[in-house]
Amino acid sequence: EEPGVCRRDPSDVIRVGSTYFVWYTKVRNGPGIFNYPSGYSGDIWYATSEDGVNWDERGEVVGKGPKGAFDEFGVFTPGILVADGKYYVFYDAVPAPLARGPPTAVGVVIGDSPHGPWQKFEGNPVFRPTSDPDLFDSFRVDDSCLITRHGQYWLYYKGRQMGHTPRETKWGLAIAEHPTGPYV
Repeated sequence: EEPGVCRRDPSDVIRVGSTYFVWYTKVRNGPGIFNYPSGYSGDIWYATSEDGVNWDERGEVVGKGPKGAFDEFGVFTPGILVADGKYYVFYDAVPAPLARGPPTAVGVVIGDSPHGPWQKFEGNPVFRPTSDPDLFDSFRVDDSCLITRHGQYWLYYKGRQMGHTPRETKWGLAIAEHPTGPYV
């Protein structure tokens, strides 16, 4: 354990060769951090293990985006998808400033191996809240989980409607023909 550091929101664990991999939110307490240890101010990191018990932190995978970006304030809650010989780490993101309660969106980075190198997809975010304020996912879309089914990519997610509380969160499903979308 490191004082002032929280590791949370792990992805599924995958095994590549003889090595296990996990991606997670890493939050460091300090200036500009919102409600530590909340993941909203986090970055995405990964760790590896040879036995699935003892883990070595390897490095950052996704950092916060530039000023004005959909992921400027923080990136968190990663999920891993392996498809077409590539590794896709999906993540939740929030723009700045968080104080106004901006909507979340889902972005993705792509790597040729589970170690990267990682590139943010140019079309990010790949999934965002609907523009219809009457729908259940008009404010937040997050905590995505991806699977392949029938040759398609199914993105399960949590959605919240504008003006509603977290207690009113519902599950949704968006489907795409390619890992990077478009998701409908």
